[in-house]
Amino acid sequence: MTAPVYRRSLGLASLVSLGLGGTIGSGIFVAPGSAAGIAGPWSLLAWFLVGLSAATGAYALAAAPSEVTLFQFLARVWGNRAADLLMAAYVASSFFGCASIGAGLGRYLGYFGPPRTAPPPG
Repeated sequence: MTAPVYRRSLGLASLVSLGLGGTIGSGIFVAPGSAAGIAGPWSLLAWFLVGLSAATGAYALAAAPSEVTLFQFLARVWGNRAADLLMAAYVASSFFGCASIGAGLGRYLGYFGPPRTAPPPG
């Protein structure tokens, strides 16, 4: 029996679509509900700050030459202290983003799973 031959079948459009799908699925539908449940109305301020950070990062990545890191470009645009804070926010949002995806998936699976029963009295 011969070994299977694998070929690359995902192109740029497919990979971008996978990234956008993950962003839309977790970032737009799961995370706002979780954030509002935790922070209440203050979650709007958090979303504004994260949006500002993401826009800055997108600008930095679009304008930077390939040999310049995200931190280096953020430091050029905003200064070293702001770049430190933005990178910390980026790392924290990535960490909590993964957690919110897991929490959202658990909620969805719990909704479609078997019904919960009350523990027996006594």
